Amino acid sequence: MDAAADYAAVRRALTNANLPAYVSYVVRSHAGFDAIHGDDTTTIVVRTSDGKIISGKPPKIEVASGHEYGSDVVRHGPFDPACYQASSATLTTFESHAVEAIALRAVCHEKHDTDHSDDTEFTTLYADPVTHRPLAVVGADSEQFVNVHLDERFVVASGFVLPATFTVKIAGSGPMFWLNVDARVSFSDYRFMSALP
Repeated sequence: MDAAADYAAVRRALTNANLPAYVSYVVRSHAGFDAIHGDDTTTIVVRTSDGKIISGKPPKIEVASGHEYGSDVVRHGPFDPACYQASSATLTTFESHAVEAIALRAVCHEKHDTDHSDDTEFTTLYADPVTHRPLAVVGADSEQFVNVHLDERFVVASGFVLPATFTVKIAGSGPMFWLNVDARVSFSDYRFMSALP
């Protein structure tokens, strides 16, 4: 296995070259903070030439003091493959399937990019060991009293690899607080259009 070459193949798959002019998708979000819960469903339409959202408003998820995830997922999903390098790769099992686990090292914060300096980082990407199609990417961060877990899954829609779900769990406790945050966003019903209807 060649971690760098395999990760390069994953990045190519996530680039989604030759997207049509517009993509629409349905976003279903659930957010919970202790006993308070909220759900929302909206349709997003993105112009792929510049990533501009033409219709709809994506939900925003903020992870601790780090990055706020809330843009379109066609060109700017929660996982930005350009901000990571592969450090190793092994064969393993993920959810009862044989996969390649690519260990990731974050690089954007090394460039003193303040947008990424406090991010909770993705640490492992799971891909099909033959096609190198990304299946999931996960990460975790533990600070004093607080644990954060990130999980993004991918789906193939009309030959394009796009996010299917993104989950954030934050839990912790200390002498004066208890924290239990659970946010989940699903992306479905992808439609690809050469022009707006």
